[in-house]
Amino acid sequence: MSSVNMDQMLRENAPQRISAIPPVVLERIERTLSGLPDRAVMRRRHKIRRWAYAVASMVVLGSAVAGFASFSTPEMQSQMRSLPVIGSLVPLPDSPYERSVKDQGIEFTIKDIIYDGFGLSIEYSLSSDHAIDGRDLEYELKVNGLPIQMAVHDKDGSGAVQVGSRKINFGHYEGVLETTLYNYRPASFNLSLEVTKIGIQTGKWSFAIPIEKTSKITVMEPDVSRTNSLFSMKIEKVSLSPVSTQVNLNYAVIDKSKSVQIGYFLVGDTGDVIDYDFFGFWDPNGVGADSGRYTSHLSPVPAGSRYLTIRPLYFVADGTPSYSSGVTARETMNRLPTQDDPIILPQGKAGRLLVTSVQYFPDRTVVRFRTEGSNPVQQSQMFWVEDEHGNHPKFVHLSKLNLNNKEQMMEFEPFPASGKLVFVTRPIVPLTFTPDMEMRINLPQ
Repeated sequence: MSSVNMDQMLRENAPQRISAIPPVVLERIERTLSGLPDRAVMRRRHKIRRWAYAVASMVVLGSAVAGFASFSTPEMQSQMRSLPVIGSLVPLPDSPYERSVKDQGIEFTIKDIIYDGFGLSIEYSLSSDHAIDGRDLEYELKVNGLPIQMAVHDKDGSGAVQVGSRKINFGHYEGVLETTLYNYRPASFNLSLEVTKIGIQTGKWSFAIPIEKTSKITVMEPDVSRTNSLFSMKIEKVSLSPVSTQVNLNYAVIDKSKSVQIGYFLVGDTGDVIDYDFFGFWDPNGVGADSGRYTSHLSPVPAGSRYLTIRPLYFVADGTPSYSSGVTARETMNRLPTQDDPIILPQGKAGRLLVTSVQYFPDRTVVRFRTEGSNPVQQSQMFWVEDEHGNHPKFVHLSKLNLNNKEQMMEFEPFPASGKLVFVTRPIVPLTFTPDMEMRINLPQ
């Protein structure tokens, strides 16, 4: 099995868009999550939306009832490879799903398919004796005859599949189609894939394959728990597959005097955040769920991991201005920023954002930035670019989601070097981590 893995795009039953979130931020969230062949980004699509909407909901609710204001670049492609997951989860070298179809001088090969009852991953390769652009596919994917859009999300049929690919050499690409079946999750099914366009080449590459749920799933029941004065959390089960990590937990809000949402970061043994989730929400007026069971569907565990750390966190609606308040931090670019002399935008109690580079190319403009602070997810999401008249350039690509305060990259349509770029962000609610609540889960080797 190829080691090309890009994280699958997940979508839960998405909440209705909240008008308190500015349209440019909504576009930034959507573009971040739909335009990028990066495994870590796509996995987090549903959580980013839920996080943005949840924070907006808390602030709006707080104002009402509690009285407070609440890619095509080499760098991008280099992030697209990861090793198979640990131990018994490493896929077998020969896949029963491997098969090929050739049309218009291009051979489309399905190398492997993995379905774990939730996540679906289709690894493929393209081969041709002439130059092709394998980055773009037009296709139709069905599960038991049901269009994949409806299997993923029955309400609006959107956000179904993420396609990511990388060029191996002349005429050769490899990549993956990944998605998550939120709405329809059969134990087995007939998969239909029909590709009608590869780059600019039209044709027909059709596959009909019976799919079974993979047996390569490791289940652990660590039964570890932590409690502090604010909330409790118990990890009941952790399931690892080649395409996802599932965490089953039980939680309870103890201090009900605050408007609070709790969650956690899933951290690998290298110290880097693998993924995250937010769930329990409580408001003193009785809005929300103060306890319950919850299941997280997260990114797969990296190869060779010895243990995982559950790092609980929470945020409290603390008076940070709401999205509808119009409070922003704006900096006009009057000089080119550098790593040593960045343009700095304050982001309230959460921290700050640093623009470290702007590069102009004939086909795009590239802005590099990083965040410093406790809430890198929302800090990186609530950042956008305008021209001096308040117009928003069209996004081309956005780099992987910032989970570890590392540098990110934003690409948008060509912008004249003589023009004035304006960098904009908002105050961000800080996250509070609780070291005494951390839980270590040893993994089988």
